[in-house]
Amino acid sequence: MGRQSFDASEIHLGDYLPANLTEIQRWLDREPGAHDWRPFVRYTLQCEGIAHPSDEELAAREDLTRSKITDLVLVDARHPRPLDRAYATVISPYCADSATGDRATWQLFMRHITGLVEPGGLFVTAALRRCRGYTVAGKTFPGADIDEHDIHAVLQPEFAPFDGTIEVRHTGQDTAHGYSAIVLCQARRQPS
Repeated sequence: MGRQSFDASEIHLGDYLPANLTEIQRWLDREPGAHDWRPFVRYTLQCEGIAHPSDEELAAREDLTRSKITDLVLVDARHPRPLDRAYATVISPYCADSATGDRATWQLFMRHITGLVEPGGLFVTAALRRCRGYTVAGKTFPGADIDEHDIHAVLQPEFAPFDGTIEVRHTGQDTAHGYSAIVLCQARRQPS
């Protein structure tokens, strides 16, 4: 894959937990001890075609990202209108499926989240495939036990006819982690 451009005019980051937004703000402010996102930045640059990103390239991408983040917002997917605006692009990976162990609640959360996508806009998501619960550092978190068919169904009728892709990627992890595959989706909401 060739090198991609970073053409977002601005980025709004949303989270349900104020503590997570506080941690992002610490990174934005370059506070000592803030989370180190460089391994993710390095991987992103590698996916864009830079085999061995230099420290300068990592710093430049972090600086560019910081300059594009213009708002940190509290978002609660339990509400039918989580925010008072719509976006041209909404990216919500591992959110709704990891917030509940109940498929009906996941569907409700997804409808609320996808409602933030303006007509003609792009929705991007990722979910743990057929996961009833996953473990991180000895703590188990819920999983909605969904798959690619569930994602396709929840996007109806606002994203019909379906304009996008849904694919399953095996992670190489065994089921002891609670999942062995993820579902990736990008879909364009139909213009009104």
